[in-house]
Amino acid sequence: MNTTSADRRSACDEAIEDLLNALGPSLLQYLDEAGAWTDLEHADAQATLDRLAVGQRASFEEVAGLVTRRHVLPELETYPSEFGSYHYLALDFLMTRLIANQIGVVAAADAAIAACARTQALRIIERVREREAECLAELRKLIDRLRESPVSRERRK
Repeated sequence: MNTTSADRRSACDEAIEDLLNALGPSLLQYLDEAGAWTDLEHADAQATLDRLAVGQRASFEEVAGLVTRRHVLPELETYPSEFGSYHYLALDFLMTRLIANQIGVVAAADAAIAACARTQALRIIERVREREAECLAELRKLIDRLRESPVSRERRK
């Protein structure tokens, strides 16, 4: 069965909408707004998260621009309700959830790349995917650093 141009466009639009909804209500964005607890030894971790959240907002804005140019009316999602239980929790405790969420963001970008392979949107989506993969790599480095801290080791006992 041949896929029509309209079917490809529809699949691309859906994938772009999914990517937009992975970026906007991500755990990184939630923690940037709500703030995670960090000890004094790792106060710089919050600065790292702030910087990564700014980059992710830039990704969101780029994808939102695609949505506008493609005349798609997306159904925007809000933060998942379980994020509300993450208030006042230590950042090192939240890092595995944060990384899992970011893996989902990168996966949404991968799906959008596959769905939009032959469109003008591809270059923007690839740029967003690269930025979000770099964010994931930085989050993994951050979790390693947090796990090495004496405070984190003491909490795990």
